[in-house]
Amino acid sequence: MKKKKQKRKTVLEQLVIEVKKHYRKIGLGLLILILVICGVILKFKEITVESEPTLSFTSSSITQQQQSETKMTLEQATKELEGGYVDLKGAINHPGMYPFKDDMRVFDVIELGGGVTKEADLTRLNYAQKLKDQMIVYVYKKGEETLPKEKLNHSPTESNFSEDSSEDKGDKKVSLNTANLEELQTVNGIGKKKAEAIIEFREANGSFKVIDDLKKVKGIGDKTFESLKQSIKL
Repeated sequence: MKKKKQKRKTVLEQLVIEVKKHYRKIGLGLLILILVICGVILKFKEITVESEPTLSFTSSSITQQQQSETKMTLEQATKELEGGYVDLKGAINHPGMYPFKDDMRVFDVIELGGGVTKEADLTRLNYAQKLKDQMIVYVYKKGEETLPKEKLNHSPTESNFSEDSSEDKGDKKVSLNTANLEELQTVNGIGKKKAEAIIEFREANGSFKVIDDLKKVKGIGDKTFESLKQSIKL
C-alpha cells in the first residue's frame, strides 16, 4: 500500500515538473515576443526622428522658393511701373493723374481715363505720341482754338502736352507733332502726299524730336526742308 502511494506521489511530482517546464517555455516565448515588439517600436521611433530633419529641410526649401518667386514678382511689377505720371485733362471721362510705363502712348493713357467725351476734337489728337513723365495730355473740345491756360495751375513742366501748349494766335507755324492732314496742307509746299507721309512717319516713330527729322520723311529732301522750316515747329 505504501509502495502504491509512493509511486503515485512520484508520478504527480513528475507531472508537476513537466507542467513547470511547459510554462517556462511559454513564458520564455512570451518574453521573446515582448522583446521583439519593443524592438520594433523603438526602431520605428528612430526612423521617425531621423525623417523629421528631412521634412523640415523640404519645408524650408519650399519657403525659400516661395520667397524667391515673390521677390521676382515684385521686381517685375516695379519694372513694369517704371515710367512716371501724366496729367490727363480736357474732354476726358475721368481726368486726373495716371501712372504709365515707358512703352505707353497717348492712346493708352486716354483708355485709362475712360476714353474721350462726345465733345472731344479727335482731329487734334496724336494718339501715337509717346508719354513722358510730368507730361500734360490735354484733349481739346470741338471749337476750342487754344489751350485754356487760365483753367490750369501752371508749372514749368506744362510744356509737355499731347497738343502743343505753346500755341499762340500770332504764331502761324504748323506743328509737325499735332497737326492733322488738313492743317499740314496749309503749309506752302506740303500737299496731300507729303502731309500723309509726315503723319505716317509720326505714327511710326512716336513724334518728331527735332525739326531736322522732317528730312527723314519720304519725299522731303534738303531743298524742300529749307523752304518749309520757317513755317513748321515741333
